Amino acid sequence: MKKALMGKRGITLGVLVLVLGVAVYLNFYMGKQTGSVSVTDVLSSSAMGQAVYVNADSSAVTQTKDDYFTKARADREIARKEATNALQKIIDDPRSDSAAVTDASARSARIAESIATESTIETLVKAKGIADCVAVIGEETVTVVVKTDGLLVSDTMQIQEIAEQNTEFSLENIKIIEVK
Repeated sequence: MKKALMGKRGITLGVLVLVLGVAVYLNFYMGKQTGSVSVTDVLSSSAMGQAVYVNADSSAVTQTKDDYFTKARADREIARKEATNALQKIIDDPRSDSAAVTDASARSARIAESIATESTIETLVKAKGIADCVAVIGEETVTVVVKTDGLLVSDTMQIQEIAEQNTEFSLENIKIIEVK
């Protein structure tokens, strides 16, 4: 009885090892044909520590800091567009009560005001010599993300002053984030 179980287990184990070996071989063979990046290619390259995107072409191996700011602006615009579309549907819906329409109109106006204020903050911060920035106005805070190799105390104070003058937020509600 024990020999029969060991025989079945042995056969099962052998089949599993064989299947695993075939899978590894096929993965290696298919990876070389599609031009994907292998672990040994990454370890032997001079790009240690850089991001490597799976199934990406070689020109898109690293992502620059400028992409962050472009993507942040695009994401912000998409979110705002979706919010204003939803509010516009409430305003245009004849079944909406007057309180909902009034609230949706006020929220839509706040979004438009935030867009203009964020743009003003970004323009003024860049005018102070900062390479790039993105300002985001929330319900209770203003966040200014700046591209810099290091902010001086005077730079931080100027950015805070710009944000404070263009919004109704106090200094404790203004956040500055550095992206190097």
